[in-house]
Amino acid sequence: MKKFTEEHKRKMSEAHKGKPGYWLGRKRSKETCKKMSKNHVSQSGEKSPNWKGDKAVCRQTYYCLESGCNNKVSGHNRRCKVCAKKIKYQKISERMKGKGNPNYGKPPLHIKSIKYKDIWMRSSWEVLYAQYLDENNIKWQYEPKTFDLGNITYTPDFYLPKFNKYIEIKGFWRGQTKHKFVLFNLLNPEIDIELLMRDELKVLGIKI
Repeated sequence: MKKFTEEHKRKMSEAHKGKPGYWLGRKRSKETCKKMSKNHVSQSGEKSPNWKGDKAVCRQTYYCLESGCNNKVSGHNRRCKVCAKKIKYQKISERMKGKGNPNYGKPPLHIKSIKYKDIWMRSSWEVLYAQYLDENNIKWQYEPKTFDLGNITYTPDFYLPKFNKYIEIKGFWRGQTKHKFVLFNLLNPEIDIELLMRDELKVLGIKI
């Protein structure tokens, strides 16, 4: 622990009392401030992007640690909120059974399934939604594609070619299904997917 001399203590005490002290309470001249400002600039001096006129911007601009991401962050060696969330959900997926599971890449199996137009669907709500699409002359595909999310896969319920949109029907979240839905959105922001639960289906006029 650093020991202060009596002289240091006296000057510190004066500074706290509002008197000119050793370092607290001192006013710097404009010339001193200008020199200190220049010291914050990188070795490139006035050519630095942080140089503004006759002074330098002390606060630097930092970007996300992940390659290909240009989002600004508040400090050095950090990730933006989007990338941090991706990493979080990917770590969760690594703790699942993953690619070693014999059912990897296959849609989840449910005990109950209902047949509609020679297609076995996993819930009555999916059947009702398929009927709604047929009544409105909207072409649809049921579970046409499975997406690889790293250590797990995700298969949306419906695909509407006319709108280039995927539809997920959910009565409630089972197990890790919510995790997979969130991770899919994070990894595929360019893909349009809509979640339809009880309230959204009722708005469409589907009787649940």
